[in-house]
Amino acid sequence: MSNNLTRYLPNGNFKPVNLGLPASTTVPMITNTAITTPTSETAGALKKWIAYLLAIVVCIFIILIFVHYTITPIFQLHPGGSGYIPVPGFDDGTLYWQTTTTSVIQNSKSAISSLYQNYSFTIDVFITDPMQFSQVPRILFYRSLNPLSSPTSTNSAQTLTSILPQYNVAVALTPDTNDLIVSVLNSDNNMENILLSNVPVQTPFRLGVVLMERALEVYVNGNLMKTRAFTSPPMAVLGNMYPPSGENETVAKVRNLHIWPRILSPSEIRAATPALPTAASFEAPPPRTGKSCNQ
Repeated sequence: MSNNLTRYLPNGNFKPVNLGLPASTTVPMITNTAITTPTSETAGALKKWIAYLLAIVVCIFIILIFVHYTITPIFQLHPGGSGYIPVPGFDDGTLYWQTTTTSVIQNSKSAISSLYQNYSFTIDVFITDPMQFSQVPRILFYRSLNPLSSPTSTNSAQTLTSILPQYNVAVALTPDTNDLIVSVLNSDNNMENILLSNVPVQTPFRLGVVLMERALEVYVNGNLMKTRAFTSPPMAVLGNMYPPSGENETVAKVRNLHIWPRILSPSEIRAATPALPTAASFEAPPPRTGKSCNQ
């Protein structure tokens, strides 16, 4: 008995769909998520935070300025000065004689052209040959209306005024020792001297001087050595500044004359720039022994 499947179908014209073919399936599409840059809203928020930060910094700076000028110094405007935050580039001093070749500084071109008091300076000194004795003080630096003159006599020891009739300040070795004199001529034409005993020889040292209306301070390598009160203010001498000359050039050399048109504090003297040079940088000749400057 044969089976005729078509007889069970509604009519003979029925045709199965996709007969012998796999059923179709729907495959889900995978889409790529694009990596996007911050939107304008995010950028705007970032700008606001930067603006807030800058505003806070400006407010703090204004508060510090107010405290600095009304309560206590905050910014250290000068090397070694008062304050807690160093501010570079505010040194109001003027530096001369940075090499061993020194020349006269004309008063009209100096940082203290109108000052004969209330100013400060440091100068680096290298005594090459203290045995070059003399009958007069051996002047290493001075500010005067006129350059050195010849001693009034060669038969006895002379004072500074015998070779410098009018001066503002002078630095000299005594005639026959390595003691250093720092002298100011007062308005009564009297010398106001500070004597430093046994200063270094063949070793560079920094001499600091603060010349005030009624007092003189002298430092060596940043340390206050002596203070002298004046009986009368300094004489109003506005002269040129001179380095060692003549025979005194063989006695000592000077460098780095640093001048400020104001009174420096001890901490500012200690922090004075530049660094103290080495002995070799002075290019000094070997010392002679036992010879007098007048021989």
